[in-house]
Amino acid sequence: GHKEPRLLSLIERNGDFILGVLATPDVVVSGPVAQLSIPINHKFEIIREAEEALLIDFSDNPSIKIRLKGEKAPELMLELQDDERTQTFLTQVKSAQERDYAYVDSLKNTVKVEEKKNQQNRIVASREPPPIPTLPPRKASFPPSNPLPPAPIPKESSAALQARGSSVIPNTKSECSCLSLPNSTSCFDSFFIGTWNVNGQTPDSSLEPWLCCDSDPPDIYAIGFQELDLSTEAFLYMDSSKEQVWIEAVERALHKKADYKMVSKVTSQFNFKRNSQTEIGQIYQHITLVSLLFKTSSFDFVFLSVVIWLGDLNYRLFMYDASEVKRLIASNALKKLQEYDQLNIQRQTKRAFTDFMEGEINFIPTYKYDNKTDRYDSSGKCRIPAWCDRILWRGSNVQQLKYRSHMEMRTSDHKPVSSLFKIGVKVVDENRQKKVFEAIVRDMDRLENDCLPSVSLSRFEFTFKDVKFRQLQKERFVITNDGQVPCHFAFIPKPNDPNYCKPWLRAEPNKGFLEPSEALEIYLEVYVSKDSVTLLNSGQDTIYDILVLHLDRGKDYFITISGNYLSSCFGTSLETLCRIKKPVREVENLIDLGEDSDTEKEKCMNFLLVDGGSPEDKPLKIPKEVWILVNHLFTKSCDQEDLFQTPGLQEELQSIIDCLDTSIPEYLPGCNHSVAEALLIFLEALPEPVVCYELYQRCLDSSHDSRLCKQLISQLPRAHRNVFRYLVSFLKELLRHSNNNNLTASLIATLFASLLIRPPPNVASRQSSQDRQKAINFILGFLMSGDED
Repeated sequence: GHKEPRLLSLIERNGDFILGVLATPDVVVSGPVAQLSIPINHKFEIIREAEEALLIDFSDNPSIKIRLKGEKAPELMLELQDDERTQTFLTQVKSAQERDYAYVDSLKNTVKVEEKKNQQNRIVASREPPPIPTLPPRKASFPPSNPLPPAPIPKESSAALQARGSSVIPNTKSECSCLSLPNSTSCFDSFFIGTWNVNGQTPDSSLEPWLCCDSDPPDIYAIGFQELDLSTEAFLYMDSSKEQVWIEAVERALHKKADYKMVSKVTSQFNFKRNSQTEIGQIYQHITLVSLLFKTSSFDFVFLSVVIWLGDLNYRLFMYDASEVKRLIASNALKKLQEYDQLNIQRQTKRAFTDFMEGEINFIPTYKYDNKTDRYDSSGKCRIPAWCDRILWRGSNVQQLKYRSHMEMRTSDHKPVSSLFKIGVKVVDENRQKKVFEAIVRDMDRLENDCLPSVSLSRFEFTFKDVKFRQLQKERFVITNDGQVPCHFAFIPKPNDPNYCKPWLRAEPNKGFLEPSEALEIYLEVYVSKDSVTLLNSGQDTIYDILVLHLDRGKDYFITISGNYLSSCFGTSLETLCRIKKPVREVENLIDLGEDSDTEKEKCMNFLLVDGGSPEDKPLKIPKEVWILVNHLFTKSCDQEDLFQTPGLQEELQSIIDCLDTSIPEYLPGCNHSVAEALLIFLEALPEPVVCYELYQRCLDSSHDSRLCKQLISQLPRAHRNVFRYLVSFLKELLRHSNNNNLTASLIATLFASLLIRPPPNVASRQSSQDRQKAINFILGFLMSGDED
């Protein structure tokens, strides 16, 4: 894309930072250019492009790409020269951004006094810079050093020069470490604290000169490594084979006079800030830290707010002549050099580690050496020696016994540093701990019981009498929160059940929330629909269920539902109905066909019997219920306007269903529309549609050919084949009266196709509009046919 030159500036106004994106003078002369002022706040983002960050650039003019996002500003892509000036400027911008995050966090939280002490790196911009005090006191075998001279830093506020490192917060507590233990005893135990930036190297010699430099074994080892693995893979995957190699090297070098086990290993990756020797800012880099904690097998303790900060903090010297620094080192003028140490200056001006202490430094700078030597950097860069590797602490009852570097370790360009501490700890009185723990458990149990939700139910058992198809019955009960806390309740499924109740049952509401003493009515509804009627008709299901009412964090309550069901011809198969010559309600489980009584009504049904059979042995050609419904419509409704389009009355529908279930009526109650809807409900409730499920796909495939359609109907079971032909003849008769009843072949085909040709349950949800149209065409072909089948 098009590139234009810009100038970047970092501006501070009353404690707030703004990034200015300005045009160069040449661009301004050639034409007007928009200039941006981007606030550095929580909406500000500065991202270095990953491709540039991970690849080595061997070009003559290496560059980096930066994406900027900010409030009320477009997203910008900047290409900057990859040099020290750019890196330090970007670090200063990042530092300003971190400062804004710290300020926002301080507004959101009321920080405790002890938590405020942990915010070592915050710059307090709202106060005037204090006068330069003497260095904080050092607990060591050496007296405090002399006060430092004024720091050679710019007048403008800059970010804290803290760098890479890790903290060891001894907080390994027993179960009751948070309790007051009057019978506990205090003692001092030894802690070996070590830090080493290994510069991506692998151990090439024993670590005993570093870890076993004292005659007596320490109780605790706390060891921190930096730059364990500098490869791209370690950065991306947070994993490195070198980590285990260094752990094994440490384990081999631990003091031989005691047995140790590793109780903690923490691996961290983050960006850190490297101090710059210019006024522009700092440089961000990536580092991997591995912190290890070992203890003797017999050591157990409770710590009291002790924090140890160790690592390659990367503070340098405010000196720019490497030869002068080396001269002062050679003359052992270490105190003179420490006056220019950036960490000391930061602590002195209360910009970092303000309440931490550090022992007297009597060892030469630990950075930067030529690898495998004791010679300071002799490369072209000629890095200025510095005390990058430091150990600081904060807390009470801490005594630093030793603070040293280990010059004999030559694996890295850093020298390892260690410190030996005596730290006061409280050892738990086991008997007292046990008593306090038991008392707490008793109190917690009592409190838990008081806080458990509890409800009372007005009823636990319900009986529904004479349940019928499509006839709703309701019962109610009252649930009352009689506990001391609010409670959530819900009806939950029993084990291995997908739903909390059977299909014919429903609780309304089935879940809710109750305040203490609040009551709520819950209705239990029993309604047998087409989805549940078949199992009830056949006796495979009964009106019986147990509801589980569950309280969140509480117990379960069980509600019993029972009742008796009255069988119906609706939801009964065509084959079964053809074998029943008396009302369905008189047959037990629809299998006791019994002897027919010689009544006039049954005599009139004899013409429905299969040809050549006796009334006692042969099934009906079609179910008597189908004949009664269709015959009523055929004789009384052919000219009925909007037949099958106007819904019936619910009371009349229930009367028609009861009439068909309990008798063989000469006529049906209700209007023609109610009888028509009853016929549709009957067909919809059939467990197997008129065109059987197994022939569904063949029916669709043959819908384009009338010959194949007739052939398929001839292959239906006898009862299904007879009902299909009987219904088609009736529907064709209705079409002959279309001038009066407003029916069309398309309308009838659309309505009855969904009832006579239903997809199997396992594919019903996948039925497409094309499949539905094919079913309509199948029925339409018979309605328009002139054959009398």
